[in-house]
Amino acid sequence: MMRMRGGFTLLEIMVTLVIVAMFSSAVYAMFLRAVVDTRTVQETTAAGRLCQSILNLIERDLAGCLPASEELPHFTGGIDAGGAAELEFLTAVDARAAEAAAADLVRVAYVTRPGEDVEGARALYRRETCDAAGGAGERWVLLDRSVKEFALEYYDGTGWRDAWSEPAAPRAVRVTLVLMRSLQLGAEAPAAGTDFTASAVVIIPAGA
Repeated sequence: MMRMRGGFTLLEIMVTLVIVAMFSSAVYAMFLRAVVDTRTVQETTAAGRLCQSILNLIERDLAGCLPASEELPHFTGGIDAGGAAELEFLTAVDARAAEAAAADLVRVAYVTRPGEDVEGARALYRRETCDAAGGAGERWVLLDRSVKEFALEYYDGTGWRDAWSEPAAPRAVRVTLVLMRSLQLGAEAPAAGTDFTASAVVIIPAGA
């Protein structure tokens, strides 16, 4: 057997290289798996936090909902022509208070529109108008562009309704939000659609 100058045979060197290559492959696979797992945890946490943040925003707006007024009909909830839930009401809360002087009344609406990024998803918007009569200072804020479901139910004191058209606001609103995300659950696995669901019942102090 031919021996190299340093005292190792060619076969020994080849075996060593194979062992090093196998070890490197194993370490790389472990590293790649750790990266994928970390990214999945981060994206899962972010989606869960976003769900809760949107619900908190809706709850805050509804908490400032005004009592019924003949001059200012202020609460409507229903289904649009596309079958999606929408909600509009007057509130004393102004989300832009940190940017500008707070308005006395703000007309707020939560609506969805067909999404462009994910098939079957809708984009959820919060629309606010400083002028309670409408038409002035309108501002749209995109809350999420991959909403699978945005459902609203209205409690009248005896049961839940899918729509609301009474002069006064309901006693409570139940909000269900489902966000769609594409997560890679394995280093070799293709990205898969994952749903994140959050729901809350919001009591309206000024409700009927």
